[in-house]
Amino acid sequence: MASNILKSSSLQKVNSHIYNRLGIHIPTERLYLLESKISRILGKGGYASIEDLVAALEDGHPASIEALATHVTTNHTFFFREESHFSTLADRITEARTAKPVIWSAACSTGEEPYSIIMTLLARGLKDFLVIASDVNPIVLEHMNRGVFSEARMTGVPTKFREMFFNPVDDDLYQILPIIRKHLRIKKINLMEQVRFESPVDHVFCRNLLIYFDRRNTGIIVGNLVRNMKSGGHLFIGKSEVLLSPPTGLRKLDGSVYIKSRDTE
Repeated sequence: MASNILKSSSLQKVNSHIYNRLGIHIPTERLYLLESKISRILGKGGYASIEDLVAALEDGHPASIEALATHVTTNHTFFFREESHFSTLADRITEARTAKPVIWSAACSTGEEPYSIIMTLLARGLKDFLVIASDVNPIVLEHMNRGVFSEARMTGVPTKFREMFFNPVDDDLYQILPIIRKHLRIKKINLMEQVRFESPVDHVFCRNLLIYFDRRNTGIIVGNLVRNMKSGGHLFIGKSEVLLSPPTGLRKLDGSVYIKSRDTE
């Protein structure tokens, strides 16, 4: 099956849908990376061939689009990744004395990032805040909603936080406590589509995502993020990332933290 997929002219069509719907750019010379992923989509989705998958995508069938999001997106993350961002966020909220701050953790995979934000803010004594956690992949959203992590996934969680915010449920499993969950709202969001919240958020985390996108689609994603931020809000990106063309009104504070200085459309 895999060799037939690689030789199929429909492979480039699937790649075009990945680019247009999810924003992920896979160069022609690296299309072999899609073989096993498309094989899983065909098997689990009941498609007889890659041509059937292409037909479903071109007809806009939700299940086919969701299958791409599930199998093609990258979901590597861990607790307190690039830890200084969390303390910087807490400092900004405390200094500004923001009432009921809302933080958007975009493309957050299985939830380690938003849970890290919540733990940090609670440990700072903040009690009235909300974290919106979003991703395009429904499978990782289910994992986040369960809030159960193995010992291997708990690397980076300080001992005091384990004791404060987790309940051991097995020899190798830890469950997030309700005190954490009450600050979390989970949403399925595709950052390549038009995103408009009812009210703008105070700060946005979108880290280690933009490295997978070309300049055009990075602009679309960052535009969505900034459009939903309040003036004075901060955008945190990955420390290995850089915005080559930040939208008007977005000013760099340091290499990976930006501030929105005025309304940006």
